[in-house]
Amino acid sequence: MSLRRQTLWSMLPILLTSVISIVSVPIYFRVLGAEMYALWFYVGTLTGAFGFMDLGIGVAVGRYMGVAMGASDDQAVREYWSTGHVIALPFLIFFAVIFGILGTIWGPLWFNVPAEQASILRWAMLFGGISLFLNYYGQMWNILAQAHLDFKYLSLLRSVFSLASTGGALAVALIVPNVAVIVAFTTLLAAIQFFLLLHRGSYQYKLPVTLSESRKSRFIEMLPYTLKTFGQLIASSVLGSLDRLFLGRVAPAVDFAAFNVAMNIGGRISGLSVAIMGPVFHNTTRGIGGDIARNPNSIYRESFELMFPWYSLVIIGAFFGQSQSLRSGSAVNMGLQ
Repeated sequence: MSLRRQTLWSMLPILLTSVISIVSVPIYFRVLGAEMYALWFYVGTLTGAFGFMDLGIGVAVGRYMGVAMGASDDQAVREYWSTGHVIALPFLIFFAVIFGILGTIWGPLWFNVPAEQASILRWAMLFGGISLFLNYYGQMWNILAQAHLDFKYLSLLRSVFSLASTGGALAVALIVPNVAVIVAFTTLLAAIQFFLLLHRGSYQYKLPVTLSESRKSRFIEMLPYTLKTFGQLIASSVLGSLDRLFLGRVAPAVDFAAFNVAMNIGGRISGLSVAIMGPVFHNTTRGIGGDIARNPNSIYRESFELMFPWYSLVIIGAFFGQSQSLRSGSAVNMGLQ
């Protein structure tokens, strides 16, 4: 599959999720109300602060596996994959437990939560800890699929589960307007998606979880790249969540929810830039490994020619549409209040 088609497949779930997210916001507000919707964002805020929990090993494994695939070194591929599991799994379990403890004990004390809703937040945080583990461990299997350039499968999988998550969560909210029940439902979907990725990785790519092939030498080899990625994750997750962590402490639920709606929409738009990163990253790593069909210079030139016009249009549209967006945001905020 060409880089152009890989990129288009990669963009599909991001575009779909963005449209669904923007359209569903006012519906969720009407169904849940500002306070219950803010509780949902409290869970998401603490989840975002744990964005470092795989220590960056997943990206490092994908990078080194790609180079090994380019060199047709199947033994190295298995060793990198096994070593990544030996390192990542204990930390993922540990941080998921810490999230559950912090969320259930500290969450209702820190965030601006009415006393009668404290137990709802505790249960939501507990289910959120399970979902956090499934999502971040599933990310390793997602990276495995990207390393095999299986972007079409990932696009269809993520698109289906985006629709199921938004539509299903809305249906649950209409029946039981309780954030803990909604988070439990999305956790169930995360488990199903994870097992589908696990099955595909184990049987389609023939790379099941095997800890016996881990090697200390592979860990040492991946360590510098892992530490670099870990530093970036700390900056983007912990430091990037401080504003919402403190706002959740001092702001009324209606203001906190409105702020996060704006952040969510802005994040969806900026997320379009991520669409090209996966195909470029995994194609160039194979080229570095020796795959002459994926020359890094050619990959970067092709990606620039493909995406620069689209990014330019988005920037122009955002520039001229910012006043209307601000007016719409003010109207939403006034409606919430």
